[in-house]
Amino acid sequence: MSYKSLLAYIEPSSRNRPVMETGLRLASVCEAHLTALHAHVPTPIAYPEYSEFPMVNDLQTLRHEDEEAKNFETRLKAEFNDLAGRSGAVSVEWRFVGGDLVETLALHARYADLLVMRQHHPQTHIRGLLSNLVYGGLIRRRPC
Repeated sequence: MSYKSLLAYIEPSSRNRPVMETGLRLASVCEAHLTALHAHVPTPIAYPEYSEFPMVNDLQTLRHEDEEAKNFETRLKAEFNDLAGRSGAVSVEWRFVGGDLVETLALHARYADLLVMRQHHPQTHIRGLLSNLVYGGLIRRRPC
């Protein structure tokens, strides 16, 4: 069976190049469509119970965080497009989304034949993410 639709999860870190290169290589070899998905998970705001709305400082922090995420996404997208242009992959797209990471990844991966993501690193959230995906039902064992 040949893959026709691939999804590469691009983390918010500086160690994404191998994921991009692997996804692009697979897309080129399989003549598949590759979607690179970069998700921004906003920091939740905790505010006092007596306050009806988040405090101004929290809103400023969120705006700053959002701006940094957009700037980082711009750099990642440029790197991906550069690699894609040199890879020979015919059909690629970039998606930048926000929200709950597991739900977002599960939603987008539902339509892909293969999910490409980085291996576990002790100092990242990947182990927890993989556990959540497995227990959330995205990754299921299927008989051969």
